[in-house]
Amino acid sequence: SAFLLATHPNSGIKSVKQLLDTARAKPGALKFASSGLGTAYHVWSEALFDKAGVSLLHVPYRGAAQAQNDLIGGQIDVMLTTVGARPQVDAGQLVALATSGEQRSPSMPTVPTIKEAGLDWSMTTWLGFGAPAGIPAYALDKLSAAFKHALESKEVRDVLASDGAIAQYMTPAEFTTMVRNEITMARELNKRLKIELQ
Repeated sequence: SAFLLATHPNSGIKSVKQLLDTARAKPGALKFASSGLGTAYHVWSEALFDKAGVSLLHVPYRGAAQAQNDLIGGQIDVMLTTVGARPQVDAGQLVALATSGEQRSPSMPTVPTIKEAGLDWSMTTWLGFGAPAGIPAYALDKLSAAFKHALESKEVRDVLASDGAIAQYMTPAEFTTMVRNEITMARELNKRLKIELQ
């Protein structure tokens, strides 16, 4: 699932270009929210703004819901949230600037990607299933086959798509490799950006 880069309607910012131009003109003046220090929302926001070469003030919260509420209330200028915030966008409480995936989100097809908005950056978040180390191979194979079957069903794909997510099956080996690669990438990013994990 992609992230959604959103602002409050009163900010006057209606595009990624406007956001970056404002941030360049007033370094540190704009505030961005996250669900806490070292969380995915914090790390990927810092990575996005680092890629753009701009400086925004980080305001960490104790959860994404509280952060998004303050974005809706206008106490925060911008936030990477989930595409699940589409109802707030549709209600005019938030302005959708861009989504963070390689392709447009199926649940927000009119919103450009950050790449389409002119910044060569993308990032998605994912959910997966794990099992205890040492699980017998036959049990792992059976679970994997069941998840593959479920993820190929129209019902599951439709439910995931309604929340802006795309079903993607991976074998246990493929998923393990992806998780390890992301851990390495996150550690390197945290070190470079000097982000302390909680």
